[in-house]
Amino acid sequence: MRLNRAVKCGILRIATLAIVGAGGVMAVSARAQDITALGGDLTTNVSPKAALTLPAPNTTSEERFNQHLDGFVSFNHSFLFDRDSRSRLVLGPRFNHDSCAGCHLGDGKGAVRLARNAQFSAMIIKVALRGLTSTGAPRNVPGVGEQIQDKTRTSRNRYKIRLGWKSVGGYFPDGERYTLRKPVLKFKIPGLSLKRQKRVVHSLRMAPSLIGMGLLEAVPSESLIALSDPSDVDGDGISGRLSYVPNRITGAKDVGRFGF
Repeated sequence: MRLNRAVKCGILRIATLAIVGAGGVMAVSARAQDITALGGDLTTNVSPKAALTLPAPNTTSEERFNQHLDGFVSFNHSFLFDRDSRSRLVLGPRFNHDSCAGCHLGDGKGAVRLARNAQFSAMIIKVALRGLTSTGAPRNVPGVGEQIQDKTRTSRNRYKIRLGWKSVGGYFPDGERYTLRKPVLKFKIPGLSLKRQKRVVHSLRMAPSLIGMGLLEAVPSESLIALSDPSDVDGDGISGRLSYVPNRITGAKDVGRFGF
């Protein structure tokens, strides 16, 4: 593995400390930290673009290895021309992408863009009518649902989506100025009355990275509740408040782990 200059300098600084004392300069050797395998058994020399799509380096089971590769094929497969047992197209008439990898490019996040023919875009538009249902869930937009599916088989721009940006400035605590980009989104839902159109609220979302989702789901809800400390009882100045959402399997409220 080749190390860049910054990494090499970091290793040298860790390995040797120069101390200036009354008797002159004394070099004190310190044990160098090995930063070439910080991921332990998961450390890989594969290109960063491919590292997350390949089986983990510590996968020794041939069965697990092949399962991963089979899943990779399905994940990147386009459903555009697939048909069911009755020869009906399984995708459409509206959709966000024709494959899983279309949103989750490289098992991570895709590009930030919204356009009629945008490929590998991780952006979606969540929509809802103002107010919540009796269960506390968002109210779906009639004829649309909970998110806009902007792709069609004919590539027709059904919602006339326009994504622009405006600059928003501010200052850090030390006085240094910064400039951020704020998205400005415009779209129109066909068939929706102007009165109802004004009641539609929207939120831009990015398809999340898939790496580590299973590990996050394995953390018991009790552990998250214990760590939340909403009233800052330990006095460290940090208080967390868990988000509870309807569990679609049990119907009961549960800790929301993966939403934004």
